[in-house]
Amino acid sequence: MASYIKSMTEGKPGKLILTFALPLMAGNVFQQLYTVVDTAVVGKFPGVNALAALGASDWLNRMMLGIIQGFTQGFAILMAQELFLSPDSLPPTSFTAGWKSLPPPMAIP
Repeated sequence: MASYIKSMTEGKPGKLILTFALPLMAGNVFQQLYTVVDTAVVGKFPGVNALAALGASDWLNRMMLGIIQGFTQGFAILMAQELFLSPDSLPPTSFTAGWKSLPPPMAIP
């Protein structure tokens, strides 16, 4: 199996940052598009009460997404440091420690 590793330290910084950020921006655009379509569908078919319920519970969705993204970004830093320092230690201990620190419903595979 061939591995593709892109060096983020060599080349033009603007191009590297843009190629790194484009998938993240695309993910955010799709998340916003999902929210708009969900609001339109719920507002059109089930009615105003369902739309109010959706608006009242949307904060929970955003909070969970924020927590999960925070965990994954923190674990990515730890894993990158371990892989950079000792590439022979697979899987990194930060991965197993991070997996065990998740709340029980999130850690179930």
